[in-house]
Parts: sequence; structure tokens; C-alpha cells
Amino acid sequence: MRKGFVTIATGYNRYYIMARNLLLSYRHFAKDPLPFAIICDRTNKYTEEFDDVILLPDPAYSYIDKLSLPSLAPYDQTIFIDADCLVYRDLSDMWKVFEGAPTFCVLGRELPLDSETGWFKKSDVGEFSDKIKFCLTFQGGAYYIDRNGAGLSDFINTVNYIHEHYFEYRFRLFQNPTDETVFSLACAVHGYAPADNYFPWICYLPLVKPKRINIKRGLLAYRHKKDKELEIQDGHILHWGHNKHRWLFLRQSFDILLRTAGLKTAVIDSSRLAWSIIKKMTTRFFKKMTPKVISVVAALVAATGLFAQSSSNYVTKAGRMDRCKLNIGVYHLRPYARTEAHIKDLADCGIDFVICMENDRPALDLFSKYGVGAIVSGIVPGWWGGDGDNAGKLEETNPLSKYEEAAASFQDHPAIWGIDVGDEPSALDFPYFGKVLAKVEDLFPNQFAFLNLYPNYASVSQNTAVQTKNQLGTPTYEEHIRQYCEYVPADYISYDFYYKNVGVAKDYANLRVVSDACRASGRGMWVTVQVNSYDPKVWITENELRFQAYSALAFGAENITWACYTAGWWKNQVVDENGQKTQQYDKLKKVNAELHSIGKDYMKYINRSTSFVGFEKTDMLEETAEKSLKEYSDGVISNLSAGCPLVVGEMAAKDGSDAKALFICVADDPFDKAPKNHLLRFKAPGKEVTVRGGEGYIPMRRDAEGWYEIPVSSCQGILVEATSSR
Repeated sequence: MRKGFVTIATGYNRYYIMARNLLLSYRHFAKDPLPFAIICDRTNKYTEEFDDVILLPDPAYSYIDKLSLPSLAPYDQTIFIDADCLVYRDLSDMWKVFEGAPTFCVLGRELPLDSETGWFKKSDVGEFSDKIKFCLTFQGGAYYIDRNGAGLSDFINTVNYIHEHYFEYRFRLFQNPTDETVFSLACAVHGYAPADNYFPWICYLPLVKPKRINIKRGLLAYRHKKDKELEIQDGHILHWGHNKHRWLFLRQSFDILLRTAGLKTAVIDSSRLAWSIIKKMTTRFFKKMTPKVISVVAALVAATGLFAQSSSNYVTKAGRMDRCKLNIGVYHLRPYARTEAHIKDLADCGIDFVICMENDRPALDLFSKYGVGAIVSGIVPGWWGGDGDNAGKLEETNPLSKYEEAAASFQDHPAIWGIDVGDEPSALDFPYFGKVLAKVEDLFPNQFAFLNLYPNYASVSQNTAVQTKNQLGTPTYEEHIRQYCEYVPADYISYDFYYKNVGVAKDYANLRVVSDACRASGRGMWVTVQVNSYDPKVWITENELRFQAYSALAFGAENITWACYTAGWWKNQVVDENGQKTQQYDKLKKVNAELHSIGKDYMKYINRSTSFVGFEKTDMLEETAEKSLKEYSDGVISNLSAGCPLVVGEMAAKDGSDAKALFICVADDPFDKAPKNHLLRFKAPGKEVTVRGGEGYIPMRRDAEGWYEIPVSSCQGILVEATSSR
């Protein structure tokens, strides 16, 4: 009978680095090491160090990938350990814990069905209510799987069924699917009780107070934050989780790498993890700094030699764009609309910047006068993906010397915020675009490099990613965005989507993919939407403008760009070919004013998740992986609904306080056919609540039972803020 360990890593390289660090820490302390496997989405230099590599057939790039463990466990008896763990002593005695354990086993506590601390109650699990005799909680950092155990295939079927029907049940703390909640119910259904409490085996750092943590000496001592009598002196596994001990994690990772892999590997890979940490901290720290202070900090960091340079480092320079505010841009300001009156109208319309602007010095002088920025095209060699014919040819066509030559003749201007380096490239060019962006950032110290991506309705490869006759250059859009994040050193993802031509479901799917990638990688989300029309007989309405912008904000967008202000593509622009304002001008001016008004408070927060509420009787989620909730609850705001579809973005305060917000888009009428008024209702016990719309704070009613009631209308966007009561 073969025993061994396994971990999982998918997506970004930092997860592979963490998985390899876990492996090295295990082998460092193991007196008689067992085989250690990795389940992953690709092979690379990190997977080469594992004994066995199992490719995940359809990765979700989330906690849900752990649901594949019962099916893919590589050994007769397998212990899974999460990749964000490090080992502090020999784990050979851990196998004794699972002697006689059920086919799938966790480390946690078995609780009675009426427990208030379990992850579900008997009344919350539908058809399973009569099949369970206990509930349980546990630590998801470690699982045990007996591949030859009785009932494994039935257990796998139950896991898959619960996952597919997740939103038909109710779980404490976890609104969206997680491995812990799915496995907890499946274990209860099959009577798989925990083997032991996790506390002696896994130190889950967010729940403990560390006493001694030193991986070089194999020391891991801690006590429970709430139950001070629970104290461990000889811990086995440290599960870092999402917590504030980022630099301790980095130091421990560096120490184990230094002891097992040598100085060079320790410096390089610890620097990559460090930059990953810095990127996540950007919105809380660096965005509050002035460019001068950022330069000083960067110089100090460089002087310490702590971080090595890496092609995967993010570009974090904001240039002259104020990234602390919600910025609104447009595509194209043609020469016939560059008089002073036109540019004043542009600023009055609430436009902060223009993309595809030429290096027109008189116009740029007027931009400076009216506070408008430009992302200028034609400064460096351009690039457009087109239909995919030129995919993979960027390096040959535009060598880095061309960018250096362009910079040598460039004369700066205060209105130039960014340098346009390309539009809609194939993923085959992402590795070289990484070099281009880094080079442009270096050559143009006052500007950031701007690169825009395809939407999800661009064509994909029909065979392999090396095929060039396609637009994305990847088999899926998810893979396209993942490769962008891996290769391109930008702290934003910018893409365009024109829902009027493609539909709402595709729009939501695109928002989901990009917002998930932005959250996972610490990037800002920039979305281009339409103010003009493909059909000259159709004019985009004011409410359709709102729907596009507020849907993007519900997913965490930080920049909204409208296409097109003057002639660029399609018809019915804001300013026509004669330089005259069309009916779109007043519509756009009103909606932009709303966005800027609500953006002042919106930008105090950062998006953490997005949910769909009340979409059950619509087709707007068809062919997506999205699930509709009957009402929204998150532990602070509960029972939120309006009797109509709502897109609800959950947001956390950037300053680290306990303030919380929801950004809500009322999505019942996306094509403005029959707008209606609705009543939004929710509870927020013990919280002070304010609600802001585009025209200011909205009056609300709170009844004796604690229900808040707020009038809302189709396509409206509102920000609900909840803070602790004084």
C-alpha cells in the first residue's frame, strides 16, 4: 500500500512557488520522506521537483479545484496539504491520526445538528436533512483520502451534486461554494466523522496568537485567540490563510528556501512572493503616496537588496493619472473637435482622459487648461491584434530598439498621462508585450504604458495555442486573461465590451473573468463600454449608459471609458463629423456626473465578490456559470432583495477599517424597454447605514423590525455603506 502527500497549485506562478516551498519544508523535516505529488494546470520548473504531477482537466482557479481531490488523489492513502502551508516538524506521526479513518476524512469537530457554530443546520440542507446525524466544522488545510475505501465513488457523486446545487442550501459564513462547506455536508451525508480536532496539527494563523515561529529551528508554538487554555508547543503545519502576517510569511519562506535550495533561489523566489504581497497592498498604501514619496520608498527598497528584479514584477506607476478617483475616459477626439470650445465641452461632459489622442501640442495645451489627460497614440510603434493574422509577430515587427528611438525624440507634455502601446493583442505576443511595457515604463518616467485587451467574444484557437489564425491565441478567454496576468507587468486589466451587439449574459461572463483575475492579482479593472451604436437607427439611451457603467462598478471597475466621443468606429457618436454635439452629449454628461458623484465614496472601497440576486425568471445568466440568489446576505447586510434582478458587489474598506459597502446595479431592464420603480429591502443589525445614488444621498425608511426600505429604479446604481454603530 502506497502512502503519500499531495498539494494543489493552479493559475499564477506564486501558487507554484508556495507549493514548492511546502514540499521543501516537508522534506527538510521528514526522516523518511514519502512521495509528494502536485495537482496543477500545467508543468513548469516548480512541478519538476515533485514526485508525481497530476494535470487538472478543467481547473476553476479557485478553492473549488480542491473538490477534485477524492477523484485525483494519487496514492492508496493520501494526505492533502494546502499550498499556503509550511511544515515545521516530521509529519510521519500524522498518519496515526487517520488510522481507521473513513474513506474521506477531515481534521475538525463533530457537532450536534442544532449547533450554532456548525456550517449548516438540518433545516438548511434540503433533501439531505433526513440523512445527516451531525454537522461539523474543520480546517480545510488538510484532508485524508483512502483511494480504496468503501463508498468513495458515492462520496464523489455527492460532492459533485452538492456543488452543482449549492445555492439551494444555506451555509453559515460561506455564501459562495467552498471546499469546506461542500465537503462538510458530503461527510455528514455519508457519516464520515472527523479523525481529530485540527488544532494540535494545523496552526491556522488568522485564529491563533503566535508565540514562537522559527522554521530554521523547527519551532511552532501558538495558542487560540479566544480559548486561551488551548495552547500548542510543538505544532506540525502552519496554514497562513488570509491574514496580516505577510512579512512573517515571506521571512519563513526565505528561510526554508535558503536552507534547502540555496541563496540564489531564495532571493529570486522570495522576491517574487514579496512583489505579490506588495501588489495586494497597493490600494491600501502606495495609492495614498505622492509620486515623490513612492520614488523615495522604491529607492530605499532597491538599496536594501531585499527584492530581486523579475520580469513578472508589476508596473505600479500611475503616471499623472490620479488612481485614487474613479476616472472616466473616451475614445477619439478627432481634429474637427479640438477647438477650445470643444475641449471645454469635453471637460464639462465629465471626461477625465482621452484614448487614441495624437501628439497635438495646441490641443494638449487646452487639455492642461481644462484638466483633461491624454493616452497618446503614435509616440511608440503601434499594434493591433485584428483578426489574428499577425499574432506572434510583435517582437519581429517592433524590436525594443524602435521604442528607444521613439523615446529619444519625445518631448513631454503635462497632459500626456499614458503611452498607447497596443490594442487587442494575441496571447502569443504577451511575453514580448511584458518586455515592451517594462521598457516603456522605463523610457517614459511620467507616463504609464497603456494596453487594451479583447472581449470574450473574440475568436479562440480551434486547435492549439500555437495556432496563429485566431484572435485570442488561447483555447479559452479565461486562459487569455491568465496569460496576460502572468506575462504582462501592468497593475490593471483594460478591455472593451459592447453589450448592445452581444447580449447581457456574455457581458456578465466577461466581467466575472476579468474581475476575478483583478482580485486575484491585485490589479485595477478598466472597462470600455459603448455610447455610440453599430446601427445608425439606434441611439443608446441614458438608462443603457447607466446599465453598462453600473454593472462594471458592481464588479469593481475603477475606470470607465466610452466609445466613441467623435468618429472612431460605428455611428451616433457624442460629437458628429461636423463638430456638432448630438443627443448623446447630454445623456453622457448626466451619467458621468452621477458616476463622479458616487465615485467619491465608491473609491474608498475595493471589490471582494459579486453576486446575482433575483435573476431566476430571466435569461440573463444563460450559458454562464453564474447562480441566482433569492436574496443576498453576507453577515453584515442580510435578506437583501428588491423583487427584481440586482447585481451586488461586496466591497471592503481600503483603509483597513471594518466599514463595508455594497455597490448595487438594478438590472431588471438592461435595454431600457419598460423601466420600473422598485423597493429595495434589507437588514443590517447593529450597523449605521447610508445609501448614495448618482444624485446624492437617498432617503430611506427603517421599520420597527429593522428592515431598511429604499426606492430604486431600473438601471440605477447605488452604494450602500454599513459602519459600526457608535
